[in-house]
Amino acid sequence: MTTPGDPNQPESGREPDRPAERRPEGPPGQPGPYGEQGQYGQPPPYQQQTPYAYGQPYGAPPAPKRGGGLATTALVLGILSPFLLFACGFGTLTAIAGLIIGIIALTRRVHLGRAWAGIVLSALTLIAAVAVVTWSYANFSDCMGLSTQAEVQRCVEDKLGLTGAVTPQ
Repeated sequence: MTTPGDPNQPESGREPDRPAERRPEGPPGQPGPYGEQGQYGQPPPYQQQTPYAYGQPYGAPPAPKRGGGLATTALVLGILSPFLLFACGFGTLTAIAGLIIGIIALTRRVHLGRAWAGIVLSALTLIAAVAVVTWSYANFSDCMGLSTQAEVQRCVEDKLGLTGAVTPQ
């Protein structure tokens, strides 16, 4: 007696050990729906089969990442920002630019270490700028309301403890 799901019995007249054959959809050697195919859906024998992963042969060095200039720019701006903040006050602008460029580099996922370093340095510069402005306002706000430059300078010197400083005449 045979059961309907018996693997030893042929179904619909087909032999159990023989898979269904695929017929080519076009003449031999002509492009089919999946590229050029041989007689039974096999690639022609003259075609070289090379294993590629994402366009690179196996074992080849990886292609250089594109877009690393953004991350490098963010890093350079992050490094320069603290110096420019205390030298001439432009560090705030370069820190903002470094922060924006670093975030763009992160979204493109290139050179993440450089991008993060630029973002961190730029953020620290912005925090330092806010701290300096807050400290200056807290300590010298009463000096800024004086009428002449000499009075303002004398007030700031007194607040800093520089009473013996040389004043221009």
